[in-house]
Amino acid sequence: MIVPKLALMIQAVLLLAALALSTANAAGQPAAMVRIQDANTGVAIDHPTDWRVEQPGGATPLVLSRRDPGGLLLCSVERTLEPRLARFTQKLLDEQLVERFRTREWPAELAGGRNVVDFQVRTVGGAPVGAIAWESLDERPDRLFSEGLKIFRMTPGALWSAECAAIAQGKPEVEAHFAQHSELLGEILRSVRFPAQ
Repeated sequence: MIVPKLALMIQAVLLLAALALSTANAAGQPAAMVRIQDANTGVAIDHPTDWRVEQPGGATPLVLSRRDPGGLLLCSVERTLEPRLARFTQKLLDEQLVERFRTREWPAELAGGRNVVDFQVRTVGGAPVGAIAWESLDERPDRLFSEGLKIFRMTPGALWSAECAAIAQGKPEVEAHFAQHSELLGEILRSVRFPAQ
């Protein structure tokens, strides 16, 4: 019998591995994907053709979503302007990101009050990103549960993040919903191209 904490750790490793896999949708067929690029920020992301796309602008240039019988799938890209980062080269920022992802402290801060299940540095589009597997902490029965993956990239002048999550009414439901779509969510996150500035 696997103890619950060990099972959770194994699940986290598998979730982050979804960022590295060649993916297919839950039926095993490649998902038909299209690319959207925000004209104002230059950030780009691929998404399935049947997903809803919104471009609210400002700090959240892109939001993608799909509702299905298992719950909601939601992906978003965010940009936080950080003028203090403008004085650093991209190489130095990449080194700093890798260094700050060696311990749980910064990933936990970036997760925004969610339980960080696992964290590591990955390569997306040839660039290092910090990757976090997370789950919601609020386990009250009247709340929605969520589980997801989030990646971060620092560029001169900005901290970028892209996040994909499964959202459902109960904890077992969100775990099943996320497991069913984790490869697709990983494929979407691997497609993100953050601009240089």
